[in-house]
Amino acid sequence: MRAFAVIATVLVAAGFAAAQSPSAAPSCSYTCPSSDTAYNDLVSSASEPYEIVCTYDGYGTCTYDSNTGALDSDDDSYNCPSHAHHSCGYKKRFNVVRALAARRAAAQPATSIPDVLKKRATLKRKRTTT
Repeated sequence: MRAFAVIATVLVAAGFAAAQSPSAAPSCSYTCPSSDTAYNDLVSSASEPYEIVCTYDGYGTCTYDSNTGALDSDDDSYNCPSHAHHSCGYKKRFNVVRALAARRAAAQPATSIPDVLKKRATLKRKRTTT
């Protein structure tokens, strides 16, 4: 009976940890290029549901499709890059072992005898023996 309880507890804990862990699937998105083709720096960017609006120095605006990164409209005197910057990053998985070790380390009390007191005790023993 005890073995059954242990196995059930482990399965429930594993299911709970799996439900909380982020996936290792890449999270890809499109962002505004840091400068346009005339080397004007990016001033601001805004992400709408279906488009990305990039504003550059000199008040030029470029609009990109947020799904494909393709240029939708060029209000920057034809200085908009043809595609938005595509970047993918992987999310870190939740490490159960590391989290439990950190929790255990935080729960352990600090040593009751600091190093200074240990040194004092050894010096006192040396003094009393001589």
